[in-house]
Amino acid sequence: MVLRFLFRSPLSQRQKVGRRKEFLPMSLFDDDGDEFDMDNEKFDRIIREAAFMKKQRDEQETVEKRLQTLEEDEEKRKKQRTNAFDFMKLSQHQKQQNEHVLQQQNYQQQQQQQIHQSVVKRVSILPSESSDVGRVKFQLFILAPSAQKFAFGSLVAKFDAAFVNTCSGENKYERSEQLQEINNGIMIKNTVAWDNVPHGKLDAIVGCLKRQFTMTDAVNILYPHPIVRRALRLADRMVPDKSVEKQFNSIPFKDKFFPFQSEGVKFVLKRNGRAMIGDEMGLGKSIQALACCKVFSNDWPCVIFCPSSLKDTWKHEIEKWLGGGCDEEECAVKVRKIESAKESKDILNEMRKNGIGINSSERPKIDFLVVPYSICNQIQRYLFELVFNVLKANVVVCDESHFLKDRKAKRTMAVVPFLKRAKRAMCLTGTPALAKPIELYSQMLSLRPDIFPKLSEYGQRYCSGGRFGAFSGSSESQELFAVVSSSVMIRRKKKDVLTQLPPKQREQIFLEIPKAERNSKIQPIVTAMNELPETETLERKMLMNKYYLHTAEAKVKMVQKYLENLLESVEEEKKILFFAHHKCLLHAAVETMEKTKTKFIHIDGETPSGLRQGLVDSFQRDANSPKVAILSIKAAGVGLTLTRASLVVFSEYSWTPAEILQAEDRAHRIGQRDSVLVQFLHAKDSVDDIIWQSVQNKLENLGRFLDGTRKGNKMETKMEDINAPDRRQSFDASQKTLHEFVSRS
Repeated sequence: MVLRFLFRSPLSQRQKVGRRKEFLPMSLFDDDGDEFDMDNEKFDRIIREAAFMKKQRDEQETVEKRLQTLEEDEEKRKKQRTNAFDFMKLSQHQKQQNEHVLQQQNYQQQQQQQIHQSVVKRVSILPSESSDVGRVKFQLFILAPSAQKFAFGSLVAKFDAAFVNTCSGENKYERSEQLQEINNGIMIKNTVAWDNVPHGKLDAIVGCLKRQFTMTDAVNILYPHPIVRRALRLADRMVPDKSVEKQFNSIPFKDKFFPFQSEGVKFVLKRNGRAMIGDEMGLGKSIQALACCKVFSNDWPCVIFCPSSLKDTWKHEIEKWLGGGCDEEECAVKVRKIESAKESKDILNEMRKNGIGINSSERPKIDFLVVPYSICNQIQRYLFELVFNVLKANVVVCDESHFLKDRKAKRTMAVVPFLKRAKRAMCLTGTPALAKPIELYSQMLSLRPDIFPKLSEYGQRYCSGGRFGAFSGSSESQELFAVVSSSVMIRRKKKDVLTQLPPKQREQIFLEIPKAERNSKIQPIVTAMNELPETETLERKMLMNKYYLHTAEAKVKMVQKYLENLLESVEEEKKILFFAHHKCLLHAAVETMEKTKTKFIHIDGETPSGLRQGLVDSFQRDANSPKVAILSIKAAGVGLTLTRASLVVFSEYSWTPAEILQAEDRAHRIGQRDSVLVQFLHAKDSVDDIIWQSVQNKLENLGRFLDGTRKGNKMETKMEDINAPDRRQSFDASQKTLHEFVSRS
């Protein structure tokens, strides 16, 4: 092998002259094969230079590789950042594009449906419009042009077949068709409804329909909300009608009822004693509740929760209707009021001392326990022990139950457990909710926790859309009304039952003067009158006037509290006339209106005559007009027309019957379209007892010599509508017409 090196060849001297320098390949040996005499020093130098140059090239290549690697890494990172940004942009763009595509698809689908003239839009399952609870309505919405009537008829036939096959033996359903006119004047079927279908057959019917439908039918079946379904299932647990009639016939005073009151009692009985009576004020909710309590007497004792201003009225009503009207000592029904937290402990200790408790079969000597709302939070623990473990009470009545509208209030949290625990629970209120559906929830939960178990479920369905916090709005109102009215609440307004009512009703609201007020203001005068000889007529008259004034002063706080409860209970559109004789009660009413921020007018003897008509006109207006008129019996009892009011409240009596009648007739006169309810706030064991007796005597005498009647004046009964056969003279024993107003017991 010949190794060739590149180096400068040594030329002879002659060759150097005139020749250019050049590199020639030379072998280590000459052509003749002789050894070539090589310059070793130069060779070594060349080798070193070659090695150095290689090292430099290697280092340069290493640096270049490192730089390339760094550039590649930077490029990768840059690309990754770009990819992430592009991905985000792409995702957003893709999302928009997908939404656009979906909209296009939906639009195309709708267009295609219109092109193919689809028959069915949807099927909704709703509560039945019939009076039978537990029934549903299938509502089929149609888009059926006249060109495809055969398809419509085929579809309806499938529904008919499903109902016939599933509801065999219960063919109570009714089919109805709603017609709609189209442009060319042809009438086509738009909506078909199958009503009064048993809820228990719902799943079977839907299953049968699904088996019959094909994809081309495009049927969308909308099931009822879970709350609606639970309400419909309640029908399976209701008391049969025959048993309800038997229970109703056992009520001793059933003949006193108006037809709508009988209906209310049967409504509660059919729901096994767990219901709400939401009738408007003046329609006799208390007598309906007491009738139901009488039916459930085996579950006594009964607990009545009520505002403190009504506890004496409840005691009087219980003794009147369930005790035979006898005196407290002889009454067959024992009523006990709880006035304080200490009294609840004393009753509990008394029962335990007598051996009455969980393991005792002895019946407690209490039939009704009346508890004001104001102390419920203080005595909840003792009261719960007393009611359920000692008294074993299973009937609870909650009067003015809208007091429980705030689910977070201590009063609500104290009372609701009693309603939920009791076997029979009834709520009474003229205003179940003041403004929002959420105010109904606590009452509904108390009566039907099986239907309304979760606040979130109720709120999301019926209270959405509010701008002032969670569940502050209103939604699905018609469905909520259908659910509540079919399952738990019966509500009637005066305008709905006006033909069954007398034109004027009277009732006494009994108040009890506190002991401190009685001892300081009432008792000294009573003692002085008892010690005064019968011959001292002038002194007796002076004492009687003082007795009249001090009774009014002692009633101030009770009247104020009653007015506060009344304003909260009465609906917004209802107007009130408040009458008093003494200034202390008139001023007390004014203070209550200012405290509750209620619009009012005030007319007494100091009101200039030129201003009175303007005040009356403002009260008679509909929009933003005053709600209450505070009036003096003497100064405003005549000459004024205040027919916008249908509730008249007398905080005290007048000695002259004509003044009472004239004051009542400020509302009860021509132009009044409502039945007028007159309430007298009667303080027991006070001058009110004396004036009441005097008014009866005077009216009785007036009737004898003015109208020639034997029992007294019958002016009011002449105003009754003779064409209303169901109209009676009395609402109950405490709501008297003029005839009963003067009747002597």
